[in-house]
Amino acid sequence: MPAAPISVGQSLAHNSAGPDGRTAVTHVESIAVVMPNGELKRVSRTAHRELFSLVAGGLGLFGAPYSVALNNRSL
Repeated sequence: MPAAPISVGQSLAHNSAGPDGRTAVTHVESIAVVMPNGELKRVSRTAHRELFSLVAGGLGLFGAPYSVALNNRSL
């Protein structure tokens, strides 16, 4: 059985390689994360930096990615 396609959220949770071989987080501007208490929080390299670094590659342990804003200039 073929493997299921990987979503952007899954790729970010694992910090997999992006389309150019660099890590997925390289191409991310911001992430909307559903926190364990149900709060929706937008994180980026400038807003909530520590949480941003935990969510990228955090396997969903620090919140569930709801949406991801990509930087298309980096692609």
